[in-house]
Formats: sequence, structure tokens, C-alpha cells
Amino acid sequence: MARTRVLRRCTVADRTARSRSPPGAAAARAVATDLVLHFSEGADEDEVLHVHSTILRVASPVINRMLETPMQEQELMRILVDTDVASKKEFEEFYKLLLPLGFRNFRLDETNVRYLFQLSDYYQVEGLRSQCVEFLRTLRPTVDWLVFIKKHGLQDVYSRMLTEIGGIGPLEKADLVRARGSPDVLVDIAEALS
Repeated sequence: MARTRVLRRCTVADRTARSRSPPGAAAARAVATDLVLHFSEGADEDEVLHVHSTILRVASPVINRMLETPMQEQELMRILVDTDVASKKEFEEFYKLLLPLGFRNFRLDETNVRYLFQLSDYYQVEGLRSQCVEFLRTLRPTVDWLVFIKKHGLQDVYSRMLTEIGGIGPLEKADLVRARGSPDVLVDIAEALS
């Protein structure tokens, strides 16, 4: 059977309406989002991020569960992101990495690895989390990194850094102050240096 295509006759009114649309309006409609992330309760537009739920659902089993179970998030298609987990700017970078070709021209560094690890760990995005762990393995040991790594339960990375901490020179008082809230890290450092 031959395929036929029926073309609708375009009227002058149709052409006029299309020509009045603002530039990019068709593109904006084509990429409409269906999920809103709020970064504070009662967030104004500056603290809201519009995203595609499918991108997040495919990448994160946590978000997928939120949106497939009868919870407030599914009903309202709205998720409140704890600002202890990420700021809007940090989540935007995380989200961009989940998009197709998102990793093109992207590099982990000592600044972004902290929040990208926290986000990928919290939302169980294993591919990104693994890349962050591999990057953390390459870092020069510092008290700050030891505290961060211990907090997140990366025992093998923590052990490696402890064995290398003696090679970084004498610790300053400021280093020890940073670890004040982690007495177990201080004890581990003292044992590693003795």
C-alpha cells in the first residue's frame, strides 16, 4: 500500500499568526519541561529550576521512585531540593551532565567534585559518582579532603590518603581546626603521623 501524506492548506491567517510569534517560541514549546525543582520552601522564580523529568528519572533511581509512587512530588511534579545537598547553580551543572553530550568539554576539578559527588551519591547516579570517586583518588591528601571522604564513607580512598598524609609536611593549626568536628579523623591523622 502506497503511503500518502495529506497536506493541510495553509491560510493567510495561519501564516500571519506564525509570523507574529516571538523568535524561538516554537523551539521553546518543543522543549517544554514537566518538572519543577524548588531550592527553598515557597521559592521565588530565582530559586526554581525547570527540568525534564525523564532525564532525571533515567539517571536517578531516587527521583524515579519519587515520581512513580503516589507522593506529593508525583502529584505536583515538584521536588524540593534540600539546600544542604545542592544550590540551584550546583544542581544546574549536575543536570547538564545528565543531558545527552553533557560530558563533552567537562572536567572534574577540586571545586566541582565536592558537590557533584554529593549530588550523585544522594540521588544514586552511579556513573557520575564513580567518576567523582576516581577523581578523589588522585587528589593530594589534606585534612579537608580526609574529613570530606570520611564523611561520605569512601574508606579505601580515606585509607590511601592517610598513608600519604605524612608526606605533605607539618600540619598547621588551621588544618586541625578544620577537622574539629571530626575527632575520629584527628585521631586517624595522629596515628598515621606517629
